[in-house]
Amino acid sequence: MRSFNLIVLLLLIGFLNGNAFSQISLNTLKNAGISSEEDLKGMGVSDSEIAKAKEEFFKNKTSDSNSSGSVTTEVDEVKKKEDIKEISVPEVNLTSNKVLEEDDIYGHSIFNEGSVNLIENSDRIKAPENYRLVAGDKLNVTIWGYSEFSGEFIIGESGNITPKLVGRINLKGKTFNTARKIISSRFGKVYDLKNSQIAIDLSYSQVISVNVIGEVEKPGSYSIPSLNSVFNILSLAGGPTDLGSIRSIEVRRRGELVREIDVYEFMFSPKTFKSQYLQNGDFIVVNPIQGVVEILGEVRRPWKYEFKTGDKYSDILKYSGGFSAMANTSTISVTRIKNNELQMLSLEDLLNGGKDFLLKMEIKFKF
Repeated sequence: MRSFNLIVLLLLIGFLNGNAFSQISLNTLKNAGISSEEDLKGMGVSDSEIAKAKEEFFKNKTSDSNSSGSVTTEVDEVKKKEDIKEISVPEVNLTSNKVLEEDDIYGHSIFNEGSVNLIENSDRIKAPENYRLVAGDKLNVTIWGYSEFSGEFIIGESGNITPKLVGRINLKGKTFNTARKIISSRFGKVYDLKNSQIAIDLSYSQVISVNVIGEVEKPGSYSIPSLNSVFNILSLAGGPTDLGSIRSIEVRRRGELVREIDVYEFMFSPKTFKSQYLQNGDFIVVNPIQGVVEILGEVRRPWKYEFKTGDKYSDILKYSGGFSAMANTSTISVTRIKNNELQMLSLEDLLNGGKDFLLKMEIKFKF
């Protein structure tokens, strides 16, 4: 309490005499015999003057504190800038403001973000036109109008249904669209379809067993209705791993390659893409990624993209949506990794007078 009073007295005398705070000596106050507020009152200093001096003291104290804090902050900022400079990357490293994770490759989340769901058997199955019928599938045929008929038929192991009066109809391996035309044609020879209507529906899809192997999150055997495509089953298996490809997915049947599926064909040309349906015992093989290309700068969709053997510069431009309005196509740089080293090249060097060039492993464009 005594030390606090001395500080107050110090400020009071400075305030009353009009001197600067730094010019008042504590020893001077002590030598003067002033050790408390009572001493000041005895000298004729009023309570209001003492109160005003205290207010001035705390005001100056706060100002000094803010001033010193500002200096500290500026010093810290300078230190931070120096630290950043010391760990900065070489100029050859092309990075964007958006940090992309290693597994953040365009399209790889399609199988684990709920975009593709498993199709289950129900009374309201709507079979796609290109679905191929298999043994065990169940069809409903209904005719109403001038003629009436209602029947349910299971495709046998030989691939046939046998409606009364109509006879045997082979449907195994036929697309659902083709099967409907064949059934309508055959029933039209017995029933008056010119004055009647016919409805053909798939009421049950045969359950098959499919094996999923390779770079997939949950490899194994899955029993599913055959109405599901490769996409549906891959979603059930959790999709590809970080190393798994979505551009080289093989469907193998009895050891033979039936089709190699490229998900980018579906994503960028959905109208021309045809789903791949499966048969009992088929294998889905998810191969490892062949290569990754990253596009930065002024394109519509800057991202990381998977590429495979045969992909070209023009392909990656299509995947990224093409140039934005702000793109300067005369300053395109390309970074490649070769022999564990970064190589920076210009687009003109790679084109070498041509219009396109093949992509190579670990390539990066900056527009």
